[in-house]
Amino acid sequence: MGIDLEKILTISASEYCLMVGKPLDAYLPKGVHGGPTGLDVPDRTEVVVNYRLKLIWNGEETEEYGAGTALIPKK
Repeated sequence: MGIDLEKILTISASEYCLMVGKPLDAYLPKGVHGGPTGLDVPDRTEVVVNYRLKLIWNGEETEEYGAGTALIPKK
Protein backbone atom coordinates (compact mmCIF):
# COMPACT_ATOMS: atom_id res chain seq x y z
CA MET A 1 0.00 0.00 0.00
CA GLY A 2 2.84 2.44 0.70
CA ILE A 3 1.08 4.52 3.39
CA ASP A 4 0.13 3.84 7.01
CA LEU A 5 -3.58 3.12 7.47
CA GLU A 6 -3.90 5.97 9.99
CA LYS A 7 -3.03 8.37 7.15
CA ILE A 8 -6.14 7.39 5.18
CA LEU A 9 -8.95 9.71 6.23
CA THR A 10 -12.59 10.28 5.30
CA ILE A 11 -12.35 14.05 5.87
CA SER A 12 -12.03 16.56 3.02
CA ALA A 13 -8.78 18.13 1.85
CA SER A 14 -9.83 21.53 3.23
CA GLU A 15 -10.62 20.02 6.64
CA TYR A 16 -7.21 18.32 6.70
CA CYS A 17 -5.42 21.55 5.79
CA LEU A 18 -7.27 23.41 8.54
CA MET A 19 -6.19 20.73 11.04
CA VAL A 20 -2.49 20.87 10.10
CA GLY A 21 -2.38 24.64 9.56
CA LYS A 22 -1.33 24.59 5.90
CA PRO A 23 -3.02 26.14 2.86
CA LEU A 24 -4.62 23.84 0.34
CA ASP A 25 -2.37 25.20 -2.41
CA ALA A 26 0.65 23.76 -0.55
CA TYR A 27 -0.39 20.36 -1.91
CA LEU A 28 -0.66 18.69 -5.29
CA PRO A 29 -3.83 16.54 -5.23
CA LYS A 30 -3.87 13.22 -7.08
CA GLY A 31 -6.71 10.73 -7.24
CA VAL A 32 -6.01 7.25 -5.88
CA HIS A 33 -7.93 4.05 -6.45
CA GLY A 34 -7.67 0.66 -4.84
CA GLY A 35 -8.92 -2.82 -5.37
CA PRO A 36 -8.35 -6.32 -4.07
CA THR A 37 -4.57 -5.92 -4.36
CA GLY A 38 -4.42 -2.72 -2.28
CA LEU A 39 -4.35 1.04 -2.65
CA ASP A 40 -1.82 2.50 -5.10
CA VAL A 41 -0.54 5.70 -3.45
CA PRO A 42 1.90 8.10 -5.20
CA ASP A 43 5.34 8.71 -3.69
CA ARG A 44 5.67 11.52 -1.12
CA THR A 45 1.95 11.41 -0.24
CA GLU A 46 1.38 12.99 3.15
CA VAL A 47 -2.19 11.79 3.58
CA VAL A 48 -5.12 10.36 1.60
CA VAL A 49 -8.34 12.29 2.20
CA ASN A 50 -11.98 11.87 1.23
CA TYR A 51 -11.42 8.11 1.16
CA ARG A 52 -14.47 6.00 0.42
CA LEU A 53 -14.74 2.22 0.38
CA LYS A 54 -17.23 0.46 -1.86
CA LEU A 55 -18.24 -3.19 -1.67
CA ILE A 56 -19.27 -4.89 -4.90
CA TRP A 57 -21.18 -8.16 -4.77
CA ASN A 58 -20.75 -10.66 -7.60
CA GLY A 59 -23.08 -13.47 -6.72
CA GLU A 60 -21.50 -14.71 -3.50
CA GLU A 61 -18.13 -13.01 -4.02
CA THR A 62 -17.50 -9.62 -2.45
CA GLU A 63 -14.80 -7.26 -3.69
CA GLU A 64 -13.69 -4.02 -2.06
CA TYR A 65 -12.75 -0.94 -4.06
CA GLY A 66 -11.64 2.34 -2.56
CA ALA A 67 -10.98 5.83 -3.86
CA GLY A 68 -9.69 9.05 -2.37
CA THR A 69 -7.36 12.00 -2.92
CA ALA A 70 -3.64 11.87 -2.18
CA LEU A 71 -2.22 15.16 -0.92
CA ILE A 72 1.41 15.49 -2.01
CA PRO A 73 3.37 18.44 -0.58
CA LYS A 74 4.65 20.76 -3.30
CA LYS A 75 8.39 21.38 -3.26
